[in-house]
Amino acid sequence: MKKKHNVNRSHSSVEIDIQRIINDTTPFAVREAYRSLYTNVLYLPIETKCKKLVITSAFPGEGKTSVSVNLAYTIALNSPESQILVIDADMRSPRVNLLMEMGTEKRHGLSEY
Repeated sequence: MKKKHNVNRSHSSVEIDIQRIINDTTPFAVREAYRSLYTNVLYLPIETKCKKLVITSAFPGEGKTSVSVNLAYTIALNSPESQILVIDADMRSPRVNLLMEMGTEKRHGLSEY
């Protein structure tokens, strides 16, 4: 009889997630991977420029928030004329505010708009 592995796909702590956000100490390979993702998005073969990008997955804990924040940082660093808006649409446990170190004070959320 095969044992089923319990895969815990819950959110990690905010401290661990903050370490996943790219900065000056992030290894070159990781920063380059996000630059490559940015380049691929930039040169998508579409008729009009891509104005919106959705990052989603089927299960929690798969890295949607980390990828969203890191891609937003990468676009902002490599394209200073661009305006970036990250919308955290996770109504149950929003994390973008915490990861971008915007503080813990009450801010207007998506449900209020």
